[in-house]
Amino acid sequence: FGTTHSMVSFLGPNHVSDSFTLSWDFTERKDFDEAKDTLVDGLKKIYPNNGRHNPGSLFQDGIRFRTNTSQFIYVTWDTYGGFLKVEVVDEEAADPVAPIEDVITTLVKNFPDGKGKIHDLTKFAESWGCVVKDSGHPRWVTMSSRSAKNCKGLNIYFDRGTEDSQDFKAIRYNPALPEEDQQKNYEEAFKKLFGTPESITQKLKHEPSEVYKSSNTGIILSPVSFQGKPSVDVFITSYEEAMSTAMTEEEKEAQKKKK
Repeated sequence: FGTTHSMVSFLGPNHVSDSFTLSWDFTERKDFDEAKDTLVDGLKKIYPNNGRHNPGSLFQDGIRFRTNTSQFIYVTWDTYGGFLKVEVVDEEAADPVAPIEDVITTLVKNFPDGKGKIHDLTKFAESWGCVVKDSGHPRWVTMSSRSAKNCKGLNIYFDRGTEDSQDFKAIRYNPALPEEDQQKNYEEAFKKLFGTPESITQKLKHEPSEVYKSSNTGIILSPVSFQGKPSVDVFITSYEEAMSTAMTEEEKEAQKKKK
């Protein structure tokens, strides 16, 4: 079909070996159109159970097929005709939950102060076996795997402040599933990585939190309750901005008087 490059990978989108990816690159629009039409029409004849697939990018489109086993077939293409990609994903393929230490160190290393460019998120998400998507709120961008609404077992969001911003200024994430020892496990992991935190009471929440420091990055760890079980909320920004969320002693006293 006039492709300039083709690739097959037997390591699927969730970094699992029971899935695979096929992709082709093009320079001519006519070659791309012929390849896409042949592929999509052929799959529709075999798998009539299909529907729209949103790749999460403004310049991409796609269609999703469901096989008669436990697989999904995602066909994604560049709307400019540059590439065509097929991903076959087992519905029951595990989306591995990443260790606490790996997640926070990777985020802090790639996005110091919790800041970065929106266009850099696509490559980063792919390294985690996930895709970037709109969260449904104009302020937040999220990531999810092909088989779940979360990524690496996390609900993770990037705060761009305004809908048209091409930068994000903070990162927030929390475990997708709560566990009884979650808060203790996070505290132990963060103290091991970043040392003793500073204890604060946040202005908005009026609840105690811990602020950890890595260079100029501030990581706020807050206890929360999810589905009736203890969990945590992690907020990554600059250390200065993290500490600015703390109530002053005067504000604490005023809050006590209100109670």
